[in-house]
Amino acid sequence: MKFSRYLSCIDTHCSGESTRIVVGGLPKLRGKTMAEKQKYFQDHYHSLLGTLMKEPRGFDGMLGSILTESTVPEADVGVIYLWTDGYFSACGDSTYSCSAALVNTGMVDVKEPYTEITFDTVSGLVKTKVEVKDGVAKSIAMQGVPSFYWKTMKFDVPKIGEVEADIAYGGLWYAFINADSIGLKPTLENKGEWIPLGWKIRNYIADSIKVDHPEYPNLNILDLVTFYTKPS
Repeated sequence: MKFSRYLSCIDTHCSGESTRIVVGGLPKLRGKTMAEKQKYFQDHYHSLLGTLMKEPRGFDGMLGSILTESTVPEADVGVIYLWTDGYFSACGDSTYSCSAALVNTGMVDVKEPYTEITFDTVSGLVKTKVEVKDGVAKSIAMQGVPSFYWKTMKFDVPKIGEVEADIAYGGLWYAFINADSIGLKPTLENKGEWIPLGWKIRNYIADSIKVDHPEYPNLNILDLVTFYTKPS
């Protein structure tokens, strides 16, 4: 049997969120920064995104990571974060999964009781501290990139109305919206309505504004919407 492409992957989950980690099979990703490496992958291997993330090998909620060489001496490994239709500059779920995979496979120098790993990402350096027992990862703590509140803005979203959003950064750009202001209860029965609603609001805001990161000017697009409400 002949193969046109052979990729080595580790499938993981973080509290149920699936991450497919690419550990081999890709040529060297060129670039002096992780943003350049991600751009190189986009320009030369973007067709593999669907192969890795979508049916029949993946599904709509799949996350992915590509492990590569770091671009700075302080980091142990570089990582590019994937989702089904594109790329993330950061991803907590996938960072936990990558940490466990690196320890459990011995791809980093494993120390007990704790192994510390520094990731080089598009959004900056991300550090994890992995509790290890008998060579196996047991729990993971993460220190992400500096986070900050940007501003509160109002948007007149077609067919939805006025939406007030707190725009903030935490590795990704988020719009935090009070679910009570939408008039739709955040229940499992309504989950089919929340997802398209969230994407509609996210796309409208992303098309309306350019967010502004003080250190990474390339991170200028709103990534996600998060709805919140009071605990019941």
